[in-house]
Amino acid sequence: MFEMDEQGELSISPQILMIKEFAELAKKRGKRGKARLNAELSAIWFFVDMRSPYMRMDEEERWSYIKEDVLYMFPDWEVNQHINACIDKYREMSRTRSMDTLESAWKAQTELDNFLSNVNLNERDNNGKPVFNAKQIMDMINSLPKTVKSLQDTQRLVETEVAENLILRGGREKAEFEDEELNPN
Repeated sequence: MFEMDEQGELSISPQILMIKEFAELAKKRGKRGKARLNAELSAIWFFVDMRSPYMRMDEEERWSYIKEDVLYMFPDWEVNQHINACIDKYREMSRTRSMDTLESAWKAQTELDNFLSNVNLNERDNNGKPVFNAKQIMDMINSLPKTVKSLQDTQRLVETEVAENLILRGGREKAEFEDEELNPN
């Protein structure tokens, strides 16, 4: 469907337009909307695919950057039901459990970053007691290197999984015993 070549260029397989959700989007754009359709298909890839440089952002921030960087020719562009249907279908067809886990971990890391950015150790409640426990905050900060390493290790596993799946699409079929989701043990 969507492939990245050796130069880092995104290519969109014409067969993608045979899938119902993508065919409906193409039909909505018509023959005169080819540039918009290509930009939207690229935006879908950048929004969903684990290889996208935008994946570490939360969804709102991700769309903001994708609109600015990919859909810049269409300043009034907004996500709609057709785009959401394509996103859901692409996720369904391309994602694995480990990819979902990594995305959830990135989201949790972003929330932790936001929390730590907003900690004020001088803040007091109505009784004059500290709102935040300094020792807990320091313990959290001390555990960050382990958390970052775990995220990096998980990302490498997902990248390996993606690379293996691309190789398999090149001609070889995966045997049932090779698929962790079918045989977790």
